[in-house]
Amino acid sequence: MRKITQKDIAQEAGVSQALVSMILNGEPNGNRISRERRGKILATAERLGYQPRKKRKVKGRDKLFVFVSSPVIGQKGRSPAIHSSLEGFYHRLYEQVHMAALAKGYSTMHYPANKIEELTQWLSEWEVSGIFWNHGSAQLLNWVFPRFPVVQLERALAREVDSCMADQEMLVLLALEHLHACGHRRIGFISKAPVTDYVAVQRQQTFENASARMGAEPVYFAHPTALYENLRSAKPVSAIIAPDLVCLKVIQALSGSGLNCPEDLSIVGIDNFHACDFSSPALTSVDLNFKDMAANAFDLLLARINGEESLPKKIFVTPRLVERDSVRAPRHSGAKSSRQAKSRSHR
Repeated sequence: MRKITQKDIAQEAGVSQALVSMILNGEPNGNRISRERRGKILATAERLGYQPRKKRKVKGRDKLFVFVSSPVIGQKGRSPAIHSSLEGFYHRLYEQVHMAALAKGYSTMHYPANKIEELTQWLSEWEVSGIFWNHGSAQLLNWVFPRFPVVQLERALAREVDSCMADQEMLVLLALEHLHACGHRRIGFISKAPVTDYVAVQRQQTFENASARMGAEPVYFAHPTALYENLRSAKPVSAIIAPDLVCLKVIQALSGSGLNCPEDLSIVGIDNFHACDFSSPALTSVDLNFKDMAANAFDLLLARINGEESLPKKIFVTPRLVERDSVRAPRHSGAKSSRQAKSRSHR
């Protein structure tokens, strides 16, 4: 029986052979193809019984690692700049994974998984040696984990899986210490994440405990709306800590309410998105240290591939503070009343 080729698939699916090659060979530009066309090509290949050629061994490299991430979905009200910055955040992590693997002679691919059917189809086409996991779906991870060596990057979805992430306590401590050194004593913390989120809970607990040790008064906000109400109160916070996405929205909201950052409110973010450099003011943020994270994750994954037997390991890398323009010493007490009056005038 004649072996099915990519040309056969292209003719049957009514698409170009170049497009079939892009999808079946996992080329980066293939991620831009619509889900419908991708699904049609994969379904046609499966129906015809296509068998990919075994061509992974290039100059002695026979290991392929896959970086699986959540796709960045557009949201109503999110600016194109923020959306692009969010995409760049995950790409920056993959880039460090790719460089860590390349330095040791291994190849990598990035797959932004959406549905389990798509991921299983894609993985069935490739001889995957191990997976770097940066996806929010526990269901997908439960399918992948028994089948491939896996290490979670900046995730903590399953206790039995190796993971490598930024030191969550240090993320908060760096932000708090910076604000405290600038004279802030009433500091807010914003997190929209549910209480079941391990990372969110750990950050909040660190914020509360460390604030108490520093003699600062911690104020927790479950949503930015509560912050805006606090800024109109008799006892407003002078600074906040929050994930970058929240901070960037707060900066924008302040400018529309008659308040300014950092004159009326100092802000420190967590994540160090690309957009931090281009916000007005540029946002001070804590970088997660993707370089060390990727290097440690590579070593964890390689150990599992080589058959190392041990309990699941968790490695926490040290983050760093990137100072920009969104922090200033708080105004003296006499100025607070004028700030509150200014805020009320814009209600």
